[in-house]
Amino acid sequence: MSRTEQVLRRAGWRPGRSVPTATWESILHDRGSFVAHDAARRFLSEFGGLVTYGWPADSITTSAAIRFDPLVAEWQHERLAEAGRDAGARLYPVGAPARSTS
Repeated sequence: MSRTEQVLRRAGWRPGRSVPTATWESILHDRGSFVAHDAARRFLSEFGGLVTYGWPADSITTSAAIRFDPLVAEWQHERLAEAGRDAGARLYPVGAPARSTS
């Protein structure tokens, strides 16, 4: 089993996991101009709500934990919009670094 799979399984992920995304989509749409696209919907339906610990920290990310909750990332609207312009793609928040307790 890969390290990625180990980290995800410890967080509660299993193959075939599926959670509804409609509440996140509704809240983010009401708060601003976020409109979910199919890739974001697929990602959140599989990983949404998980908090993962055990990722290696790097020079950019000081946290080794990620919370896959678009509501904790939505305040970064301008940052996402700028990154999307740079990438030439419409981005949607899917999560943010979380405080590690391990």
